[in-house]
Amino acid sequence: TTYPKQLKENIIDLNLSLKRMTHLVGQLMSLAHQETLQDESLQSLHLIDYVRQCVSQMLANARHKNIDIQVDCESENIAVLAKHSSLESILMNLIDNAVKYSPQFGQILIVIYATDQHVYLEVHDSGSGISEEQRDLVFQRFVRLQETQNQVIGSGLGLSIVQSAVESIHASIQLNSSEQLKGLKVSVIFKK
Repeated sequence: TTYPKQLKENIIDLNLSLKRMTHLVGQLMSLAHQETLQDESLQSLHLIDYVRQCVSQMLANARHKNIDIQVDCESENIAVLAKHSSLESILMNLIDNAVKYSPQFGQILIVIYATDQHVYLEVHDSGSGISEEQRDLVFQRFVRLQETQNQVIGSGLGLSIVQSAVESIHASIQLNSSEQLKGLKVSVIFKK
């Protein structure tokens, strides 16, 4: 009777390894894609349309963990200077991370607002956050924080991909603590 139990455990381990490898290959492809699109020109893109599209793609994962995603946008007409693929990559990775690192029944808040010069995108989550000392580390390729390595499947490439995409559109990114949800707040500052 131990043989079927061990077989089942081996299949579960293999399935988990397959998910990790699939995720890693996807992340590596995304990173390579970012590096080949350096010549693509910047366009004026409506940020809320991209946010809605990416949130809808991540809803199944969020629902699986009973996570509530809220979007607070001061205007439907806020546009940013970006590349289609870079903007999509930034949003998908940030929302995916927020879902992965938020607890069951957690919350995610996406805030969009503009000033005269810039557009701000903030992704807040109710996870455990990232300590100030470790914030620069997470932008390095293949770096995973010790505290979260066993919580979720990841490659340590997500924020490196985001940083590469952010740099390709002459934007900037900051990590802070979320005042609203007590987890992490990732801010991307775009040019108008």
